[in-house]
Amino acid sequence: MKKNNKLSKVLMLLTSFQTILLGLFFIIQVLRIYYGNKNEFTREICAQYILEILPIIIVWILIIIGSFIYFNISNFKYKNISKVSNVTKQNNLERICPEINDENVLKQLNSLKKKNRVALIILIVIVLISSVMGLCYLLNTKHFDPTGNLFMQAAKMSVHLLPWVIISFISFIIYAVYIEYNAAYICDIYRNVIKNEGKKEYKYVVNKKLELVKLIVQLSLITFSIVLIVVGVINGGASDTLQKAINICTECIGLG
Repeated sequence: MKKNNKLSKVLMLLTSFQTILLGLFFIIQVLRIYYGNKNEFTREICAQYILEILPIIIVWILIIIGSFIYFNISNFKYKNISKVSNVTKQNNLERICPEINDENVLKQLNSLKKKNRVALIILIVIVLISSVMGLCYLLNTKHFDPTGNLFMQAAKMSVHLLPWVIISFISFIIYAVYIEYNAAYICDIYRNVIKNEGKKEYKYVVNKKLELVKLIVQLSLITFSIVLIVVGVINGGASDTLQKAINICTECIGLG
């Protein structure tokens, strides 16, 4: 059994490594075609560069087929090792926790929740600032010249936008880790209260007014979308968009 587990891990690691390797070689070949053939993408050129990495493609296919056969023969079952987050536990415990009368416990609980709200506000501010900085660049027509170098414009746009995307992404991670850390303490508070006073029966109550508002908003959005689609088809906007998409796609592969 242990040997099977080890072999399964080796096959999964090997498949992952070979997939990453194949992806890197594909990227390298695309860049070689782009920089070495006057930006032309023809069937002959693509076939030539694909043949250069054909052994890697064949090895990848064989590993995929071999892994598929092995996992089916050995009846391998993936063990889900994911854990329930502390935030989920907090929400579940909050539903069954009785009313807290102890002022000290209530003060400690409110303090932790207040810190979470402050963290959320900081996250929203960071994301808004990053969004505004990105939009300032995107909405400036001077950065996009139809007759200019498309590759250089795309590269400059990436340089300006990528830092703000990274800042937002890191902020989300820090926020998630922080509220998960606080949720662990909140769970301990709820457990102690439930242990001492017992748990209350949780009943799910449907808010009919809220459900009605949601339904109205959804129907309004669907109706508005249908109206815009019909108007676009009637005034020729749909065909113009399709033609532009065709032109962009053919230009990207060197046929336009």
